[in-house]
Amino acid sequence: MLAPPSAKVARRVGLYLHDDDYRTLKTTELNDRADPQDRMRAMIALYRHNDRYRAAVDRLARTAPKGAGQ
Repeated sequence: MLAPPSAKVARRVGLYLHDDDYRTLKTTELNDRADPQDRMRAMIALYRHNDRYRAAVDRLARTAPKGAGQ
């Protein structure tokens, strides 16, 4: 199951999104009513449990521009 760990021990992480990424999350929310934060948690759950997804994300993270506004 891709359930996240208990919220009792949760830590907050903030990030800036490009306008297109934010718009994509909000538009999708209108279609399926899944909150963007829930969608991000689902992506992290996939990262934790799916080796192929994790490898693809890690590859992209290593080559993506660093920092906000880049």
